[in-house]
Amino acid sequence: MTDMSIKSKALSDISLGKLHFDVARQYGLPTKTLFMWTAEQKSAAHNIQEHGFAALMTSLKRLVSM
Repeated sequence: MTDMSIKSKALSDISLGKLHFDVARQYGLPTKTLFMWTAEQKSAAHNIQEHGFAALMTSLKRLVSM
């Protein structure tokens, strides 16, 4: 499994209400990593709402460059 698919699945599990600790154990990740990913996701969502399409494109470019 690639890092992006793990990240996507882990964030999906968290959004469904699973605890960070349980998801971290399931995917063999540090809990801190999941909290960072969650914060990044919330920040990107906030930027999109606040700045619209331009922020969406900036976020997309940043994600593609990872």
